[in-house]
Amino acid sequence: MCTLLHFVAVSADPQSGPASVPWEMATPVTPIRWGMSHRPDVILVHGLWHQPAHFDRLTAVLRAHGIGVHVPRLHRGSLTNDTAAVQSVVDALPVPPVVLGHSYGGSVITGLDRVRHLVYVAAFVPAVGENGALLGGTGALVNDAVRRNTDGTTSIPAEHARGLLYADCTESLSAWASGLLVPQQPGHGRGVPQRVAWTNVESTYVKCVSADMRSCP
Repeated sequence: MCTLLHFVAVSADPQSGPASVPWEMATPVTPIRWGMSHRPDVILVHGLWHQPAHFDRLTAVLRAHGIGVHVPRLHRGSLTNDTAAVQSVVDALPVPPVVLGHSYGGSVITGLDRVRHLVYVAAFVPAVGENGALLGGTGALVNDAVRRNTDGTTSIPAEHARGLLYADCTESLSAWASGLLVPQQPGHGRGVPQRVAWTNVESTYVKCVSADMRSCP
């Protein structure tokens, strides 16, 4: 998870050199290059139990390169509502943006319209009629770590978060990220995108192959 920050920052910066990718990729990565006057903004879409603050370090890197960054908050009751929240950010921009989705965020960005490029980071990529729950399967390791709360929400306890979500991070960074996790309303993972944008929008999938990772690659 942590090593992905470098890839995204380099790919979004038109002035940088060739990407130095410290993990195995199925296909060599070429940085996405835009003309300075046409460089699109970037929208970062978090996953279940996460929040915009999880992207703070990446947001700072991108903004330091002069890139406009938007990080909408999800957990609005359903996949449909979450997708609408991100679509409203897309629609407010003068040119189609690059949109990155992590984990459940992949289901969200799949349903978007008017985007220039989709980046799936260890994310679900549902086809027609599919959802995150189906793709994750009943045997997903995250299921064993989920705590069901009395108010109907679910949580990932901090003692499980590092091994499940942040195993390739330093102890301090893992503690920081674990402390930001929030309760999740039920049902989001079962939502089916109303459109499948990756069938007609240029898309990139970033696969994490760290031996320590135990969740979505």
